[in-house]
Amino acid sequence: MSSDRELVDRVRSAADIVRTVGEYLHLRKAGRRYVGLCPFHAEKTPSFSVDEQKQLFHCFGCGAGGDVFKFLMLHEKLEFREVLEMLAEKHGIEIPRRQDLQPRGLKDRLYDANAAAAEYFRSALAHKDAGRPARDYLATRGIRSGTIERLGVGYAPREWEGLKRHLLGKGFTAAELATSGLVVSKSDGSGSYDRFRERVIFPIVSTGGKIVGFGGRTIAAQNGERQEPKYMNSPETAIYSKSETLYGLYQARDAVRRERVAVLVEGYMDFASLFEAGIENVVASCGTAFTDGHARQLARFVDGVVVNYDADNAGRAAALRSLSPLVAKGLGVKVFRLPTGEDPDLYVRRAGAETYRRELEAAPAYMDYAIEEAVAGCDLGSPKEKVNALNQVLPLLAALESPVERSHYVPILADRLSLDDAVVMDQLARAAKEKKLTIAPPPPARPGGEQPRLAEAGLVRILVEDTVARRELIPQLELEHLGETGIGPILTEIRVMSARDEEIGYAALSARFADERIVRLIGRIAMQTEPVGDLNYARSCIASLQRDHLLAECRRIQRRIEATADGSVHAELTAKKFEMSQRIRELS
Repeated sequence: MSSDRELVDRVRSAADIVRTVGEYLHLRKAGRRYVGLCPFHAEKTPSFSVDEQKQLFHCFGCGAGGDVFKFLMLHEKLEFREVLEMLAEKHGIEIPRRQDLQPRGLKDRLYDANAAAAEYFRSALAHKDAGRPARDYLATRGIRSGTIERLGVGYAPREWEGLKRHLLGKGFTAAELATSGLVVSKSDGSGSYDRFRERVIFPIVSTGGKIVGFGGRTIAAQNGERQEPKYMNSPETAIYSKSETLYGLYQARDAVRRERVAVLVEGYMDFASLFEAGIENVVASCGTAFTDGHARQLARFVDGVVVNYDADNAGRAAALRSLSPLVAKGLGVKVFRLPTGEDPDLYVRRAGAETYRRELEAAPAYMDYAIEEAVAGCDLGSPKEKVNALNQVLPLLAALESPVERSHYVPILADRLSLDDAVVMDQLARAAKEKKLTIAPPPPARPGGEQPRLAEAGLVRILVEDTVARRELIPQLELEHLGETGIGPILTEIRVMSARDEEIGYAALSARFADERIVRLIGRIAMQTEPVGDLNYARSCIASLQRDHLLAECRRIQRRIEATADGSVHAELTAKKFEMSQRIRELS
């Protein structure tokens, strides 16, 4: 048991919480802490705080809190052991394997299968003969070896069961391969075959650095006998949610944190070409509809987004649909409109990186783009088309929180549609009322949101942060008087840890509890900024808590006195109450 604790403490020490959390969301220094937007509830004003010294995080909005393990368990939806193994592997710490360990879970097996598949695809791309078609294709698209390696690009050969045989040879079962989506079952139930064939493969990596799926771009000759979709993606699995995953965010995370702006494109090749051109603050929606989950992912890293979808009708429609989720997260949004018939991949290769960057900088705000798109092709002589155009813009206009911004765009929209300003304002008022239903809700009420009492917080802080005071105070802790307080279990654990001569810190203390209420309580205490009191203050805290305990006990005794008709019991309870009252006066 002690070796397990030593391993956990060793991994926790290696996995600095500021650095680890910073890989998932943007943090800025605020005094001695780091703050950012909470990833666990929707908010526009940062209430999420990370304390480097105490190695804890705490959200003052939703109440989530704990150590680095807890953050990853909540964020990645993993069990403690999975997080421990992930961090240990990342920091080069070996975890001893015991014979009694249970078999690895489904998620672990899917991660392993994807990792093995990615290795197979990379080997196929590097193969002298078999990989030549894919290497030639990537060369014609200007993607060089450095970018190929950074993105982990591979190749699925033309054969039907190459990957399947490879993974079965690695010990994966047919059921696991089917669950992973790497193979597809035949319609007649006679077996399965590889999902990806004759395609350039792009691994889709989670923000935690694990491969969760794949996207494939066909390089097969398209003819009358064989018509396949240009792009193919892995299906949703236990580890891959399309509505929550943005392609390339893992590789782009440093750049988007640095730039504070992300370029949003649709496809893998758009991403790869921009990445190749040195524009690394780019993410892709993998050809799927942009969702609230995608917007939430981006809001953890950036303040703004430039939408740069294809210039065809489908691309323009997709760009418009992406606006509402982004605006609802409070992001500054612009839209880069490409020349007709072009996509980001083609444009950056034709115009060059510097021109692309200048165009990004000059891209119009999303409202200007939305108005232009709504009016384009609109028959202003048709009242019906005017209504359609107005309805296309009003939800976005209503989402603007600033009255100044709304008043700026109302006359522009009215002028473009040849309407009176008053008509647009009237429709806007009604749209704004409806729009409130879709704007991000306020933070949920804090579970277990009660604040620790002053004496409770003061005593715990001194016991945790002052080693000398702790040695002096622990023998004086009368847990029979303090056990009923909110911090009773915390005091008990501090006493146990001290007796074992274990290092006591907020993170280590928090890790001892499965009860979320206690974990949150420790987090709130740890995040207090007032100076820690001295030994005399600690004694006054103990006296205050003991006095409160005795007062509560006196009230219970009084209720029993009032309820009893037995004279002897009445006399016994009265004497006991008098004794307690004497003790209360001594502590006052």
